[in-house]
Amino acid sequence: MDNFDSFRKKYTGLKSIEDINKQFDYKDEHPQGKGDNEKVACGQCGDYNELQEIYDEKLAEHVDAGKISESDALYALSYACHKLPNPRDRKEYYKLLGSVLKIKVD
Repeated sequence: MDNFDSFRKKYTGLKSIEDINKQFDYKDEHPQGKGDNEKVACGQCGDYNELQEIYDEKLAEHVDAGKISESDALYALSYACHKLPNPRDRKEYYKLLGSVLKIKVD
C-alpha cells in the first residue's frame, strides 16, 4: 500500500464518510457478536455507520480545534480501511489514524 500522500493523490475527490463507505461491501451477519468491539467495519450496515462514529468520537474534536482538517480526517479513515487487512483490528486502526494525522487516537 502506498504511503498516505500517495494514497490522497490516488483517491482524489473524497468528500464524505459516505464516499468511503461506498468503497466497501459490508453486511453484519452477527450484530454485536463476539469480538465485534475489537474490529472496525469500513462499510455501512443499515443505519449503523462505524466510520461516522469514529469520526464523531475520535476525530471531530481535533478538526474543531484546528489540529487537523476535515479532509485529512476523511482521507485518514479511508487510508486505514484500505491499508489494514480485514477484519481490521480496532487498536491497529486507531494507531494508524494517530500516526497519519500526528494526533493521539485511543
